[in-house]
Amino acid sequence: MQEARRIVAGDGASGRIVGTILDGELLIVELDAHRSLAVLDPRSGVLTPLNQDRASAEGFLDAFAHYLATGPASTGPTILTAEQAAAKLAALRAGTLKLGAARREPVPHAERLRILRETLTRIDPGALGESGWWAGPLEEAGDDLL
Repeated sequence: MQEARRIVAGDGASGRIVGTILDGELLIVELDAHRSLAVLDPRSGVLTPLNQDRASAEGFLDAFAHYLATGPASTGPTILTAEQAAAKLAALRAGTLKLGAARREPVPHAERLRILRETLTRIDPGALGESGWWAGPLEEAGDDLL
């Protein structure tokens, strides 16, 4: 088993890397002093608070997943091969094209955002400050950009 990589941040805080964000661009570090989590930008050495512990971070991720899952369905394009398109067209002409699963009605944004904020506050209110890493994703959620 590979041992976790250790780091010392720009402010002298030490810890071990337990994950990454943005395809490894940022590192999630469990700090030695109190086992809280922070995000480290290895280029600048800046350490930004994340959560009080791993369980809180997992709770935040679950809350954001619920926020996203209860919103509108993705409207991205469907890409088919020529063979798949021909099969769909043939099924349409034959009257055998089956409709996809019924889509659920999305929860209104204001309600999803209220639930997200209440859940995050219950899990780890200290992680919600403007200097914390979650300020960015919360702002994007508030602006309905997620």
